[in-house]
Amino acid sequence: MSGINFTFGDGALGRVGFSKDSVMGLIMNFPAIPTGGINSLVYNTPVLLKSLQDAIAYGITPLFDNAHPTALCHYHIAEFFRMSPSGSVWLQPVQMSVTMTDMVTKTNTNYAKKLLVEAQGAINIVGCVKHYTASATVTMGSSATAGLEADLHTAIAAAQALAEEEFILHRPVQFLLEGRNYTGTATNAGDLTTYNAPNVAVVVIQDKTVGAIFSSAADTPNRHAAVGTVLGLFSSARVHEHIGWVEKFNLQDEVAHNVAGNKLFGHFKNVALSSGLLLSSYSETDQDTLTSKSYIIPCVYPIVDGVYVRDVQTCTDVDSDYAYVQNVRVI
Repeated sequence: MSGINFTFGDGALGRVGFSKDSVMGLIMNFPAIPTGGINSLVYNTPVLLKSLQDAIAYGITPLFDNAHPTALCHYHIAEFFRMSPSGSVWLQPVQMSVTMTDMVTKTNTNYAKKLLVEAQGAINIVGCVKHYTASATVTMGSSATAGLEADLHTAIAAAQALAEEEFILHRPVQFLLEGRNYTGTATNAGDLTTYNAPNVAVVVIQDKTVGAIFSSAADTPNRHAAVGTVLGLFSSARVHEHIGWVEKFNLQDEVAHNVAGNKLFGHFKNVALSSGLLLSSYSETDQDTLTSKSYIIPCVYPIVDGVYVRDVQTCTDVDSDYAYVQNVRVI
């Protein structure tokens, strides 16, 4: 009798090796240089983080956020690695006086420009987070720029100009800007599709449980947008994948996490916009309107558990081949 022949194949499990497509950048204001870590962080000096523990080694802990209640430095990094445990992020700390427009202006060689040069083209998307001091005065946009801070609107054009310059230098990149402090009505909100900025996208998603910890009007994180979370989704996704894919990219979970010394259970149990208002406060028509104006907002489905990204438009016309982040990544 003949024996049994075993043939060992390979590749059926669909495993993939490390890809530079998962490398991202994150530039944000730090209210101080963290202390107590085994490594030293320096303003305007990029560092590569391959895990949340790398950030903690620089002293970027939940207690650091607790000591500086107008910033969410640890939180954004923790969210990145929650969504992309195998990803990497180049972190660029900047001083509180630096505006978002300053961060992405191509002639400001100490900010995003420096980050991109240091990473030597490895960065695919740069997330930009703006923090304020407690006494800061925030100027909102008006008319065509209503609904978000004026600084955000000028940053869109500046980020697009930097992306175009980087492309010529063989460092293609996109920008994910924090659309903090969304106000007003969807009807009156500025239309981001008019900017002709296909390398720029704006997120206004918020985990209200996190924002509610900073409930004082002076504590501006209660108006934050979840840039770290969405940036982590892009890091974990293949370039062609829509990060709203229900089967793969749920924002919500039951895992305990620590924000500013508060131990919380579950992420995005109370999903909101950067207004601090729950998503359920906005009608379906409002949500459709914001999506049509290229605001990256969350969504929930009646028969599916979880919270998802509704769509991932760029700040350009919806008819363009470059109207969605994943299209730009592929192209």
